[in-house]
Amino acid sequence: MKFSIGLLFGLWMLPLVAADQPNILFIIADDASRDSFGAYGCQYVETPGFDRIASEGVLFTQAYNCNPKCAPARACLLTGRYSWQLEEACNHNPFL
Repeated sequence: MKFSIGLLFGLWMLPLVAADQPNILFIIADDASRDSFGAYGCQYVETPGFDRIASEGVLFTQAYNCNPKCAPARACLLTGRYSWQLEEACNHNPFL
């Protein structure tokens, strides 16, 4: 009986705890620099959807990725590791 009451109380408190966590949207665009988006000051390309999302959130202004290839760059960014540490994920396998 005590377990059931504790379980019900825990389930009742779950929405309150979950509400405090932030929503994170991480956008990665291949072959696009920060100069390609209106939120960063570009006046030649219209990006209204991205600009709206950026105005309501946080923008990275100081970021660097040391890998010039698309898939390895994403692997480094998402794992926080260097490309030489990722082996196959960074196309270091000669059989791929």
